[in-house]
Amino acid sequence: MRLVIIDGNSLLFRAYFAMRPMMTKEGVYTHGVYAFINMLNKILGDYTPDYIAVCFDMKAKTFRHKQYEEYKAGRQQTPIELLSQIPLMHDVLDAMNISVFEKETYEADDLIGTITSEASRRGIESIIITGDKDELQLIDKNTKVVINKKGMTEFDIYDEAAMIDRYSLTPKQFIDLKGLMGDKSDNIPGVPGIGEKKGIALLKEYGSVEGVLENADKIKGKLGENVRANKEMATLSKSLATIRRDVPLDYEFDDLKFVKPNYDELLNIYRSLEFNSLIKKLDSSEHEAVTEIKKSGANIFDEYSKYNHVDPSKFYDRVSSGSDVVITFKGDNNHSSMPMLDSVSLLSAEEKIITKIELSPLNVSSAIETLISRRYEYICYDIKPFIYTLLKYNINGLRIKHDAFVAEYLLDPNRSRYSLDKMLVKYTDFTFDESTDDSVHLLYILKVYEGQKKGIDENGLTTVYEECELPLIETMAAMESIGMKVDRAVLESVGIELDARIIDLENSIYEKAGQSFNIKSPKQLGVVLFEDMGIPYPGRGKKKTGYSTSVDVLEKLRDEQPIVNDILEYRKATKLKSTYIEGLIALIADDGKIHPHFNQTVAATGRISCTEPNLQNIPIRDEYGRYIRKAFVTSDENHTFIGADYSQIELRILAALSGDESLINAFNNNEDIHRITASRVFNVPLDQVTPLDRSRAKAVNFGVIYGMSGFGLSEELMISRAEAQRYIDDYFLKHTSVKAYLDEQIKIGERDYAVKTIMGRIRQIPEFASRKYMDRQFANRLAMNTPIQGSAADIIKLAMNSVYLELKDRNLKSKLVLQIHDELIIEAVNDELEIVKELLRRNMENAFELKVKLVCDMHTGSTWYDLK
Repeated sequence: MRLVIIDGNSLLFRAYFAMRPMMTKEGVYTHGVYAFINMLNKILGDYTPDYIAVCFDMKAKTFRHKQYEEYKAGRQQTPIELLSQIPLMHDVLDAMNISVFEKETYEADDLIGTITSEASRRGIESIIITGDKDELQLIDKNTKVVINKKGMTEFDIYDEAAMIDRYSLTPKQFIDLKGLMGDKSDNIPGVPGIGEKKGIALLKEYGSVEGVLENADKIKGKLGENVRANKEMATLSKSLATIRRDVPLDYEFDDLKFVKPNYDELLNIYRSLEFNSLIKKLDSSEHEAVTEIKKSGANIFDEYSKYNHVDPSKFYDRVSSGSDVVITFKGDNNHSSMPMLDSVSLLSAEEKIITKIELSPLNVSSAIETLISRRYEYICYDIKPFIYTLLKYNINGLRIKHDAFVAEYLLDPNRSRYSLDKMLVKYTDFTFDESTDDSVHLLYILKVYEGQKKGIDENGLTTVYEECELPLIETMAAMESIGMKVDRAVLESVGIELDARIIDLENSIYEKAGQSFNIKSPKQLGVVLFEDMGIPYPGRGKKKTGYSTSVDVLEKLRDEQPIVNDILEYRKATKLKSTYIEGLIALIADDGKIHPHFNQTVAATGRISCTEPNLQNIPIRDEYGRYIRKAFVTSDENHTFIGADYSQIELRILAALSGDESLINAFNNNEDIHRITASRVFNVPLDQVTPLDRSRAKAVNFGVIYGMSGFGLSEELMISRAEAQRYIDDYFLKHTSVKAYLDEQIKIGERDYAVKTIMGRIRQIPEFASRKYMDRQFANRLAMNTPIQGSAADIIKLAMNSVYLELKDRNLKSKLVLQIHDELIIEAVNDELEIVKELLRRNMENAFELKVKLVCDMHTGSTWYDLK
């Protein structure tokens, strides 16, 4: 028989600091509880207890404070965000049917000592789980202590043999060790000058604190003086360190039996705390429990049984045009050849009917066109691949009312995944079952939609959702469908040049190193550079894994060590070859084009990302990177690329949001903002501003947006930290409105743990609650930058949607093909060139009304390269 007993405060404290802050949409902190439950689940799996209990400290002073008033004095105050999670932890443990103990005037250690003492008398094995070594004194033949070493998964286990091996002491002597050396964390004084080594040596010689004190006259030197002068303190310290094993607790040992949780209650708590992943684990690992929940609680199959399955024609007859309809689809979203559609399923909540349309290449067009003609308002989950496929079949007109995938991103932009199962447990009382008929997923989507609709309204997200995000789905699907033609010969030519470049760099590196080695191996490279060649290592020292050869380390050596410059160039060339030559060639589709995937649910700021390939990351400043853009060509000589990118949009947004009149006037008068900043900050007449002054002022302007510190700016400009900080301070002296605005954003972030863009897009910043200085500094930077960068993302999305819609509504043959950060690219038919230029500029510059006018720069060319 085995008892697992947990030091609740110790593990919750460690759990709290092991994770980045988490909070519910109501602002309740939960990360300590979440991490504790994960640790608890691991403990239950590892130790399979027959009995279990968790013990907590209470806020009141203990009997030890009466012995020594300074006991635990000087401890950092427990964060209120952690204290607030203790009641939540109690609720979870109650739902798990795990006994919780706490008692005034006693500590959790004393409760653990008392309960394990009884267990030992009963011959029951005890496993004590804690982060505190004080419990090591409780070890006996029936009792082991598991110490949480690091994070949430690393533990050390101690029994009597391990105690002797580690400390050369018995468990009871560990009390004497604490009596001699004291404990800084608990403010137990001990004897000055005695640490662990000297304490162990004294106990090996004299057996106990009492034995040391009895023989104090025999101890020589300063150590003996300290012992003799602190006899009372040593006795007191031992008393303070001794865990009581006789606390009067009112309980029956059988109350500690490990039984199944109250799953109904536990599920409700997990839902309220938004522990969706824990609910999913509960579903998969506790099948019987989930079955019971479905029988006794909310059962989606009860509601599903009310729906009738009908054939498509009956569905169309009964569901009137313009009705709300839930839709799912099955297809392959193929971007290299013609995509396939296998089926489409529809649900009408109003009529309580479901239908499934089976598809093949022979009937796709006719079946989908019939579906489109009904003009239903579709509720869906991740509909973009479906629209992309329809557009490849030249089918337009799908009307989207709600996409749960996109809506959840808007509600919670910090998540990395937006799965339907997690949404279901977040918004409903239902549980997700992957094994069910696909048509049940229609009902899942409907239920999630009902919850999300409320969240969007309550959070003021309706405008950004309806004007930015929903229309963007079709805009991006259309860009994917059109694609960009690629000249394979250009890529192959650049690849040949890169191969030669790579060989030259390899030979140069080997010659400078005086040996051949695997340049791609960080371990081998570190040894060659910092041992064989004797280059001074710029880091803090060699780690167990070897020397770091990361870019930031090597950049510090580039100017002084020619081999390092070659290595960095070699890395750049090999990446270009593998990622942008071989990678791009592999993605050329049957039609000679690349059809990238555009993603709107990745970046928390609201920016669009691009994958397969990532066209946003082709290095523009590198010669070969620029040449790669030459491979992206127009469809034929009758087409021309038009590229338009916003001029300094983030600085314009900063000027508008802060209301800084000098910046607003400068932009509206078409003045060079970087030259003006240089003149103001460096106190130089405008006509005497040098290119270097302007370059530094540009770094300051953008540094302000990103909350850059003096240190960061000094690294950027390679100047002293003091000089860089002076630049920033002088900037804020000249632009007090900007400083006031940025400070206000930080205050908003500290108050709400979130900030908003001009359209109301929300970004939660839980790092404001962290006790870690670096986390809070990161939160400050996010609070300053997110409203600016996020507002720029809002504006470019509005512009994209407007451009796409006007091209479509006017039946122009020119098409929007690419979005790269603040730039839009249209492949225009030459006959429509002037029309499209005007259309593009107008829609971009009028996308959103600001105090500062929006300006875009426009270029044309037959390749992407020609646009810059």
